[in-house]
Amino acid sequence: MESKLNKGLLSILFAFYIVVLIFLSLFGVSGNLHFVKVGDVSNNFIPFHTLSNYILNFNRYNLDTWFLNTLALVICFIPIGLMIPYIFKRISKYFHVFIFSLVISSIVETTQILTKFGVFDIDDIILSIIGTSIGYLMHKFFKNIKEAY
Repeated sequence: MESKLNKGLLSILFAFYIVVLIFLSLFGVSGNLHFVKVGDVSNNFIPFHTLSNYILNFNRYNLDTWFLNTLALVICFIPIGLMIPYIFKRISKYFHVFIFSLVISSIVETTQILTKFGVFDIDDIILSIIGTSIGYLMHKFFKNIKEAY
């Protein structure tokens, strides 16, 4: 009974997390509705283009901009890798979690380009998958500790 209750609460928490993730992806941290005008910014379809720009030109960006466009994305996707294998037993292998993350982050990026609430950046998908992978490794670590005791 306790396990089902914990799983139910975790499922509700996860659903809330997904709603917040979508909101932040479309409206940003400020929560302001902002359309991207054609020509204002460009989409990035070249892997590691934006990331290399942030790394090679670190001194040109303030820490907030750099953090929000790199590490924050990784951190935001850690819960997917951490919770998905526990909530959905059929998605407990890394490959399945990887595909789930790829699909979710691709939907977010595609929604941004279609609604003009943001820009498509392949590097965001890469960072999302890195975050999900870290979360999955954490899940495996905690699972191994639990099984050991």
